[in-house]
Amino acid sequence: MKSKSLGTLSILFSALLYSTYGLFIRNLSTELSIFPQLVLRGLIVSSLLFLIGYFSHGFKKIDASDMKTFVLRSLAAFIDFATIIVAFNNLPLGLTLFVFYAASVLSQYIFGYYVYHERITRVKMLCLFLAFVGLVFIYGNSFTSFALVPLLAAFASGTGFGLTMGLNKNLTEKYSFSQVGLFTNVFITLLAIPFVYFAGGSISFNLSTPTWYWLLGFSAVITAVSYVVLYGYKVLETQVASIILLAEILFALIIGYFFYQEIPTLTTLIGGLCIVAALTLPNISKEE
Repeated sequence: MKSKSLGTLSILFSALLYSTYGLFIRNLSTELSIFPQLVLRGLIVSSLLFLIGYFSHGFKKIDASDMKTFVLRSLAAFIDFATIIVAFNNLPLGLTLFVFYAASVLSQYIFGYYVYHERITRVKMLCLFLAFVGLVFIYGNSFTSFALVPLLAAFASGTGFGLTMGLNKNLTEKYSFSQVGLFTNVFITLLAIPFVYFAGGSISFNLSTPTWYWLLGFSAVITAVSYVVLYGYKVLETQVASIILLAEILFALIIGYFFYQEIPTLTTLIGGLCIVAALTLPNISKEE
């Protein structure tokens, strides 16, 4: 019970950290385009994870049988990042987020059922239903533009994120959080470097002081996420964790209110209450 409670708190804290990503990206994008930004923060995060893993003796040789899972998780994370850019650039923000979150939760429900043999109980189905109702209330007014390729990109991003989360449990049973996070970040950074030059950009360390502060802060947040989200998924069922992680939407609404004076509408508040109910039910239900 204690580990389940800590796992829930870990996923909630992860959701809070994920909700700050938009704040960091908005401030970094004034000086850094998206792929140079990804490379620079990837280098910093990889360095931090390497130092933590090295001094905590958290590295060990990766078994050949596990290398495929490491690569698949890293590739899924890269697909998540690369395709969400296409969606954000060609769809309304709300529609992009709706498809992303829907695909993420659905893919994790399916992954948990087929890979980890997690039961889909009545409570979990109710949570899934409430989560989707909440998403519709929050993002429903964005359903005005339906371009097929961007929609597929948003779906691919959510599925990639869901697969990344789903594969956590496979790896954290044998390897440290530092090693899992380091492999993924190095993989993504190496894949992103060619995209910088394909897009006609360059990688420069000559940045303004405020940009460096935002970059270092973002890297610290990503490093922290590498630990808390891996712990949460290690001790909780994938399906349950995927619902709790939707708390990111609620935290993002709070950040939008305080930092950008974005006032929630009545439908947004109703959607938020549905999501609160969805992420609360698994923790109060006695259904096995």
